[in-house]
Amino acid sequence: MIAPTQIDIVGMKGAIATRRLFVKTPQPIEGMQLIPPDLNSSDGTQILPPAAVQIPEMSPKQPQNRCQASGIERIAASLEKSNEAILPVCFDLKEAPSGEFSSQLQLSYQGGQQLVPIIKPLA
Repeated sequence: MIAPTQIDIVGMKGAIATRRLFVKTPQPIEGMQLIPPDLNSSDGTQILPPAAVQIPEMSPKQPQNRCQASGIERIAASLEKSNEAILPVCFDLKEAPSGEFSSQLQLSYQGGQQLVPIIKPLA
């Protein structure tokens, strides 16, 4: 299970939009990877490159990056379940052209994979 089932990004040019994904799997989450995509414009003439999609380091020992998130945050603060996590995903809109863009964020982990649609509406 992953929630939300779609990521909508709305923000002013130069802003950083942070979204969090809640992930729950049947088994403990191990080997998690988030693979950022190219976001393609609806008319196919422009892309928002993967570099604009920032996935914080997956280790709490790593320094925080520009999107000010600490990587995978287990909801363990109260639950301590190894099969649940909250994942921050940051979108750097400083170089984002105007327009509508869409793609899918790939979430891979040991034993499975899920795709999460991403939409950046017209701005």
